[in-house]
Amino acid sequence: MGFCCSNIILDKSTDGGASWQFVSQVAGDIAAPGLVYPNTQFRDGIEDTFAVGRQKVNGRYPLYTACEDHSTGFGNVILAASFDNGATWSDRIQVNDNANPNVDEFQPNLAVAASGAVSVNFYDRRLVCPAQGTAEAVGAGLALDTLNLNFSEALPPYGASNYCMEDDRSITRPARGSSVAGATLVAERLRRQAISSKDDAFVALELNAEPTQSRG
Repeated sequence: MGFCCSNIILDKSTDGGASWQFVSQVAGDIAAPGLVYPNTQFRDGIEDTFAVGRQKVNGRYPLYTACEDHSTGFGNVILAASFDNGATWSDRIQVNDNANPNVDEFQPNLAVAASGAVSVNFYDRRLVCPAQGTAEAVGAGLALDTLNLNFSEALPPYGASNYCMEDDRSITRPARGSSVAGATLVAERLRRQAISSKDDAFVALELNAEPTQSRG
């Protein structure tokens, strides 16, 4: 029987890591990615990521987790937040906003600024690779991409789908002093730049969040 799904569990330690205790299940039944991503030689590496906010909300520091989900057959980045020390978690929302669902967004990483702004970083392949002879193709070095054992089409991969990556950016900041059970996260795309799938680059997606009122 093959492997199906993953769970994300939150544990805590109050003695410097000597012992740990269960806090909550952050998310369950997450469809994990394969060992190698389609069309590339990238190996699965970062399935989930965790960060702590640096601005208190209702006297507590918010917790954030982002993860990959492959339930559609392609990678999507999912985000959830907790405003009660991890006891409960908001509904998961999809961070990436690509119009074409048949491309991968994967390997998320979280960071929180002193202002409380949250950055979700991930690899993104929503745009097709640049066309041959364009400045974008030259800048990405696509002419050097001539060997890929996991790609069956012509190389270099000019115009290929679900192959090259791009940069995105957006922002999230929960309001202080609010009664918050979760956050409505709205992604705003600011810029895109195609890069080769072999480049060691990532996507910065900032989110703009408005708090939702506690449901009791």
